[in-house]
Amino acid sequence: MDRLVHADMGGHVSMGMTYGANGNITHKDGVGDYNYGNYWQHPHAVKEVFDLGAQAPIGWQDMEYDALGKPASIHDWGLGRTLTLAYGPDGERWSGEDNETSINPKNRIVGKWKLVRQGTNDISSSNIYYTFSKKGELTMHNVPVRKDLESETYISDITIPIAFEDDWEHNETTNELHGHFATKSDSENEKPTRYSCIIGVKEMMIVQEYPDNWTFFLDPRLFFERQ
Repeated sequence: MDRLVHADMGGHVSMGMTYGANGNITHKDGVGDYNYGNYWQHPHAVKEVFDLGAQAPIGWQDMEYDALGKPASIHDWGLGRTLTLAYGPDGERWSGEDNETSINPKNRIVGKWKLVRQGTNDISSSNIYYTFSKKGELTMHNVPVRKDLESETYISDITIPIAFEDDWEHNETTNELHGHFATKSDSENEKPTRYSCIIGVKEMMIVQEYPDNWTFFLDPRLFFERQ
């Protein structure tokens, strides 16, 4: 195959590329390493791009494809941004929606968020992260867990399904979304935990809702920054 492996533009910009046996690009200088999807279904469809200190600030990228093999969504974990694509009957792209400008909370919230404050207290050193997936799941990383008052605390990752309520509103002045979501449980006896949430472009606040007769000694507001 005739494949470009190196380009030197007047000594100012130099770029190299490597390829797999089927002709797919496996690495490109300034971008990173390329991973591909299912070999039999989409042998040439890029699934992930991993940035190894490259110039392009992309980090991990996850890509999903529709039934016709066209990109349906591209999520950049480094930037915490998701581009959702839609197509018309003729296969031409109708629209592309970025979660930073999206007013759909299910899209805006997707990504990895670091817990930085509880109220006014800086707790960023706890290294607790929340990751919201496009499948409607919340994974809490490095969360202290205790089964009961007598057991020891341990650190764990917890994944739970969540559901967004219909009360979400968009503040056009601040470009913030505010509304509620709740955890979903397979147990009929376990009540869902309800959260009030404000989602900005780079910051988010979550407050777990408790009965009115509860007394708090700590500020229940949790503040996150997009990673």
